[in-house]
Amino acid sequence: MKHNLKFAWATVFITLLGVGCKKESGVLLKQKSTATNLINGNTGSQPKSTKSFSWEPPEAEGVRQSLKERKQPYAVLLPGSAYRELGFKNGSKRPTGQTFYINAKNLGINEDWTSKAEAKFINALEKHMQNPASILIGCMDAKRKHSHMVNIYNPNTKLNVELNKITSGRTEFHKVTKLNPNQANELAISGRWPSISQ
Repeated sequence: MKHNLKFAWATVFITLLGVGCKKESGVLLKQKSTATNLINGNTGSQPKSTKSFSWEPPEAEGVRQSLKERKQPYAVLLPGSAYRELGFKNGSKRPTGQTFYINAKNLGINEDWTSKAEAKFINALEKHMQNPASILIGCMDAKRKHSHMVNIYNPNTKLNVELNKITSGRTEFHKVTKLNPNQANELAISGRWPSISQ
């Protein structure tokens, strides 16, 4: 009798363990990144333990390596002190009215373009760009050179400032956007402005 009872408990335990493993596998499959699959072209990239960016899925490093091998643009981490100075077109320190109106709302500024609103806009951009939590992401092109694209992304606020690289150490403000999770993953893998593929 005791032997039968032990056998029954063992059977129940093994069955429950099998069901738990199946459920966990199902959850992991659902969490695969759409952005990763889109860029990679399939779902077969091997997970890696290394991560260049805190928010990215574990398979992103493998996808970047695949892009590199296929000579397609991929993301690179830029030095923390580079490209943190804000500048607008033609080396100006002030935005145009069009630049202000297109981008101010993403920084929470819902006012007309006045000198006071402009100062808030510049201050918000500089604060984002110089924040240590904002990560500098470059794009390595097919010729193994840094492209003109520079991104400064903050995973806490989800804001991404796009910059055009003009000369060494100098950039021009291009756009500020709020990224959704797929766009953030795409940025971390390809280094390209997510607004390009919208």
